[in-house]
Amino acid sequence: ESLTGMPIEDFFVQVYKSGTTEFYIFYGLAFLYVGISALCFLRDLFKGKVKSFVSVIAMAIMSWNEGSLFHLLSHYQNDLYHLNGNVMHHSSFSVGGDNAALVNTLPPGLIINFIMNYFTVWMMTYVVFDYFKLDKWTYLNLSAPLMIGKLLFQMKIIHPYIHTQGKSWYGPFVAKYIMDEYT
Repeated sequence: ESLTGMPIEDFFVQVYKSGTTEFYIFYGLAFLYVGISALCFLRDLFKGKVKSFVSVIAMAIMSWNEGSLFHLLSHYQNDLYHLNGNVMHHSSFSVGGDNAALVNTLPPGLIINFIMNYFTVWMMTYVVFDYFKLDKWTYLNLSAPLMIGKLLFQMKIIHPYIHTQGKSWYGPFVAKYIMDEYT
């Protein structure tokens, strides 16, 4: 309280409410990106630039894993560097049942981390595709809907389940083979 000049609960409510605008900006940009990328992928598909159905499946699997990597980078970066997001997200503190878990708000500054982590993950993928002389732009267009879909699946279903149930969403038989396992 000596740092903020107000009770800690009031400070977190103020931080929570300030993240609402960032939340809408993030979702607006994400869905705009997904829409444009999906249209570009369909354009490439119908123009005959996509030469192999097997390559599309491989790209989809890589996009799903890229989404996992992106989520892990962003989540742990938030936990380590954004005190408000960490305390709000990993404590019993909530505002209207939400705890800064991409439901109705974002921890402050997280959109910057998301953008930078996305570029980091995309650059790693770009190097791999360039090395193997694969079509990077078709992949970029396909990866957007799948990667953002994976992020939403992770944040809306898997992650809340882990926090409320204290165990993996996938179940004990499958969980040991999945990177998202709760430890």
